[in-house]
Amino acid sequence: MLNGEFEKIPLGDIKPKGWLLKQLEIQAEGLSGNVMDLFKDLSLDSAWLGGKGESWERGPYYIDGLMPLAYLLNDTKLIKMAKLWIDSILNSQDDEGFFGPKKSKDWWPRMVVTKMLPDYFEATSDERVIPFLKKYYHYMNETIENRPFFSWASVRAGEELIGIRWLFQKTGDKELLELARKILIYRFDWKKEFANFRWPEASKNYYSSQKFNVKKVLFYAPDFIRNIFKTKERKKEKTIKREQLFFNQFYHVTHGVNIAMALKYPILEELFTGEAGGNEGAKEGFKTIMDKNGTSISLFTCDEHLSGYEAFQGTELCTVAESMFSAEKNYEISGDRFWADLLEKWAYNAFPATFTPDMCAHQYVQQTNQISATTAKRTWYDSYNKSNIYGLKPNYACCLSNMHQGFPKFAEHIAYKNDNAIILVAPIASEINTRINNKEVSLSISSEYPFRNNALLKINKGNFDIQIQCPEFAESIVINGEEQLEKEITIKAYEKQEYRLEYNFKLRTERNPDSSISLFYGPLLMALPIKEKVTMGSSRFSDREMDPCSEWRYGLNTNMLDPKILYIDDSSNAPFGNPNITVEVTGKRVNWKIKNNQCDCMSSVTDNNSENERIKLVPYGATNLRISQFPEVR
Repeated sequence: MLNGEFEKIPLGDIKPKGWLLKQLEIQAEGLSGNVMDLFKDLSLDSAWLGGKGESWERGPYYIDGLMPLAYLLNDTKLIKMAKLWIDSILNSQDDEGFFGPKKSKDWWPRMVVTKMLPDYFEATSDERVIPFLKKYYHYMNETIENRPFFSWASVRAGEELIGIRWLFQKTGDKELLELARKILIYRFDWKKEFANFRWPEASKNYYSSQKFNVKKVLFYAPDFIRNIFKTKERKKEKTIKREQLFFNQFYHVTHGVNIAMALKYPILEELFTGEAGGNEGAKEGFKTIMDKNGTSISLFTCDEHLSGYEAFQGTELCTVAESMFSAEKNYEISGDRFWADLLEKWAYNAFPATFTPDMCAHQYVQQTNQISATTAKRTWYDSYNKSNIYGLKPNYACCLSNMHQGFPKFAEHIAYKNDNAIILVAPIASEINTRINNKEVSLSISSEYPFRNNALLKINKGNFDIQIQCPEFAESIVINGEEQLEKEITIKAYEKQEYRLEYNFKLRTERNPDSSISLFYGPLLMALPIKEKVTMGSSRFSDREMDPCSEWRYGLNTNMLDPKILYIDDSSNAPFGNPNITVEVTGKRVNWKIKNNQCDCMSSVTDNNSENERIKLVPYGATNLRISQFPEVR
């Protein structure tokens, strides 16, 4: 019961190699391994560590990414840091089953903990985890009807189903199914919302930014006052009524991170209800939002809230990280390659682009056409002037806390398994040692994918199947020299055998909702890099502002691209530092103005009859400043 199409391979069974391993090591040397010394809310003062500081989501966010990073790298220092948080959390449980800071009874931050602990158990077999979760879920089952979900917990309640599902599969405890039914009563119904999304356009089309921000302060002020002065919680009836108020629903339904998390809820809920349509409902909701807010990174804009399809609007880092995790769970449960394709695009493009190559600084929002990263007033809907600089905390601190999960969880989900097979999402360099049908199997993958289109699979131990679904960004897959015409491929793999994969990638153009065009090579979005002048302090964790110092005003004629792909042996220590693949195409300069400290909208661009030029594009993830959505010229 509650089984999906595939099964997650336990944390520790997949050992990343090559560029992904290097990227995890860079992350450990950057903010992830040092943020406790840089940011008070994640320091020893955190209430989650027994201090008097922050007691809400930031500590749980951090450990949700730090823990898998530590165990993927088997890094003694990081494991010690992760254990500090986990031991404090496990030791905080009271006799009733409640855990965490007593001054905050919000269900939401505890959901982040309960979805992290199954992974931790996979890596360590810590015998405390199962009784801890069982006791907490009993407490939740006993109290949720009198203290229903409120605000963030209501719209993010689907996160709780992850831990409940895992624990039920471990114990068969039917009280967990009773709790799941109660959660489905009190949660916000995203499946229903996705079927008829009420505010699909840019949020400014419903509330001006100024009006929205005034309304936000007035509406949520009582919550802040209640938290500061620790006044009594609202009664159940008032909580339920408040959740249904128009502004509260508008705020949460248009919130980009909420949408990113919610993409997996219809599919997760279907496991518990048996009602069909979860996968299609999630896909249709995503497509509806993308039609009005989509950009070249295959994700919607949200400089906090949905912001339309212009390439100068921002997409929040948390949204990228949570979208990746939703895609990972959705592919696990549904087996629909649609989600794996999105996961690959986000992992190679949007996610790395929102950091400096050393991962010592991050943005709050990235722009797909980003001509500067400076403190300046732009057309953000609900973000501050520093939101697109690279720094420690360029806007709200949620991204500094939540950024750590992206690459580690991707490394955990580059493959899945079932009773007979290993299912590859992507042939990324790694070694997989796991059990299939209770037998040990071992697979090594040598590749530079996605920066190259080939890979070598070596079967170290066991006879088993390898399943590969051809992604939509490849025309076909060639195995040992033979082109596979089917979209779903099964390799009958035998011990000591080798299998050579080659993905048939071609440069392709895609049209964006703003009528611009973007170029892709396989899953890689190609972008025009803009040379930058960097202003920063002396510390490697200093804020960095970047001004452009090369030409960026180019348009493309899709009939005259004449592309030339060049592979470069990358000697850089940063996978997204120096690009190891470039695409040279023909472009021409256009009239393209700067407005509101960003490039103007696509409809304002005009042709100036300039001569054709050869320009070099690089992977989007390897850029700080860039153009990835080009006006089309003739």
